[in-house]
Amino acid sequence: MRGSIPWLVAVLTALVAGCSGTSEGETSPPRCATESSVPFAAAIGARANSDTPRLPDSLASLMTATARNKQEVTLVRADGDPSVAYAETFVSSARNDPAEDEDFEPFLADLRTAFAEATKATKGEADPLAALTLAARAVPSGGNVVLVDSGLQTVPPLRFQDESANLLDADPAEVADHLREQDLLPDLTGRKVVLVGLGNTAPPQPTLNTRQFRKVAAIWRAIADAGGAACVEVLDDPGTKTAVSDTPPVAVVRLPEPPPPPKPCGETVLGERNDVGFVRDEAAFLDEGAARATIQRVADVMRDGRQSGELVGTTANVGDLDGQVRLSKQRAEAVRRVLEDMGIDGARLRTVGLGSKFDGYVRDHAADGTLLPGPAAQNRKVTVRLNCPAD
Repeated sequence: MRGSIPWLVAVLTALVAGCSGTSEGETSPPRCATESSVPFAAAIGARANSDTPRLPDSLASLMTATARNKQEVTLVRADGDPSVAYAETFVSSARNDPAEDEDFEPFLADLRTAFAEATKATKGEADPLAALTLAARAVPSGGNVVLVDSGLQTVPPLRFQDESANLLDADPAEVADHLREQDLLPDLTGRKVVLVGLGNTAPPQPTLNTRQFRKVAAIWRAIADAGGAACVEVLDDPGTKTAVSDTPPVAVVRLPEPPPPPKPCGETVLGERNDVGFVRDEAAFLDEGAARATIQRVADVMRDGRQSGELVGTTANVGDLDGQVRLSKQRAEAVRRVLEDMGIDGARLRTVGLGSKFDGYVRDHAADGTLLPGPAAQNRKVTVRLNCPAD
């Protein structure tokens, strides 16, 4: 912050931090957005069902320094119909730095008020994707863009509440591809992007479990990467589980129940919800380590050697049925190989591929024929069917 005397730097930072609700003991400062000589834009989800927006101390300091350096600061209201709530550049006719510092105090007070009040939701629902797009438009390549929101969008094209929240099952890269195909990715080319508060909810929105929390962050990181961001950083913030009051309602995203543990006799579904997700059009696991941990639990219930049965692979409805059947059988065989690595006799299990023709298939295409990432991920799975002899 050029020319500012030390006590004023501390006061100004405290002013912004106070309006953002920043707590002490911040983890690590952002490594991505650090330059204060470029414009700064933040999309703020001050709305129902999401945690009260907080700027970590380092980002509050960055926003303050950006304003003091006479760069434009933009705040976007991230509600169901996002709009620019504040866009100002500090100007001063002062002839020396102390006088300019005095001019800056009321400007920063107005910025503080705008962050706390002007960003409050005025429209129902939540559209952080459109808000991020507006924030990106407000700064040139090289500028800093911040999204402060839970990330649980409730309007198209990212309705997390659709189909029992199955977007939380989707491959993040496929979500980004889905948006790219519809020309709906925010243009973040060259921007430095920081994502804050992702997954932090407030009642009546249920709290996300660890897996869901990480998936929300991964989806938004994938979106920012696909949008051309120069760098992307996700800052974890513990949150307060308290939403901004007196704002329009937002749809609750009903979270899927965690899958039951493997059954020694009967059916166990191995899919994205228990970390056995498959790469699109491949028999490879999205996360082999996580998949093996889940399959280990299947191996554990097969240790006594009584069961026999089958592994039934399925796919999304992509390509011709013959190709789907081949791929789904390969997925079943991938699970069997892991079980064999864990000491289970593969001869006890036959593999079957059904493609997308199976009971429980989830419609995975929109009316216009676009593949839907969440339902498609649900259809990429292997069902373990174990038969136990009668005692």
